[in-house]
Amino acid sequence: METQEIYRSFNSNKSIEELRYIMMQHKKRIQYLEEDLEFLKFLMNRDIFKSRAMNLFENLELFKKELNKINVARIDLLNEISVQTDKIRVKIESKSLFCDNTFIQVVDSLEYKAHQFFTEWEYSKLQIIQYLKSVL
Repeated sequence: METQEIYRSFNSNKSIEELRYIMMQHKKRIQYLEEDLEFLKFLMNRDIFKSRAMNLFENLELFKKELNKINVARIDLLNEISVQTDKIRVKIESKSLFCDNTFIQVVDSLEYKAHQFFTEWEYSKLQIIQYLKSVL
C-alpha cells in the first residue's frame, strides 16, 4: 500500500503572482475534471455490463451517488478558488503586492482543500474503474 502524501504549504515566501498561478492551476484542473465525471456517468448508464454480475444495479447506483457528490464538491471548490483568484487579480491590478498572513492562510486552506479533493477523487476513480473493468 502506498503512503499518502501529506500536504505542506510553501506559500509564505511566494509572490502574489506565484499564488495566482497556483490558484489558476487548481482551477483548470478542477474544470477539466468535469469531462472525467461526465464520461463515467455516461458509461454507467449504458447496457454494456455482464448480465450475471452480482449486485450490479446497487453498485452502479452507489457509484453514481459518489460521482454526484464529487461533482458538487468540485463545483464548490471551483467557486471558492475563483473568488480567491479574483481577489488576487484585484490585488495585482491595484499594485498592492503585499500578502499578509490572513491572505496566505486562505490560499493555504484552499490549496489543502484541493489536495484533499484530488486525493479523494483519484481514490474514487480508481475504485470505479476497477469495478467497471470487472463487470464489462
